Amino acid sequence: FGTALLHMHAIFIAPQRIFPLTSGWFNEPNTSCSVSIAANVAEGSGRASDADFARYVEIAYGSLMEVVSHARIAQLQGLLTEEVYEVIYRESDELARMQVGFARPFYERVDNKH
Repeated sequence: FGTALLHMHAIFIAPQRIFPLTSGWFNEPNTSCSVSIAANVAEGSGRASDADFARYVEIAYGSLMEVVSHARIAQLQGLLTEEVYEVIYRESDELARMQVGFARPFYERVDNKH
């Protein structure tokens, strides 16, 4: 839990580091999605069942996809360079792989119970 949460924290910091505050429409929803990534993993870890925890990791994954979508829109509108978008995409891809790997054992335990 700790390692994944720390890595997700890096994504939480990314909007403040990468996206200028002058981006207006872009800053608030992207920050909200970024915060949601770590928050859902944390909330899920407090749930009683493996199925609940895995579901919260899925929700965090959805928020991560929103971050990527927002970054792509910002890049297409000239708010981010292609290089910055590629960094966000690569970091998000790495985090997505971590999330899937992190949730897999929980899904396997849930599947084995049925």
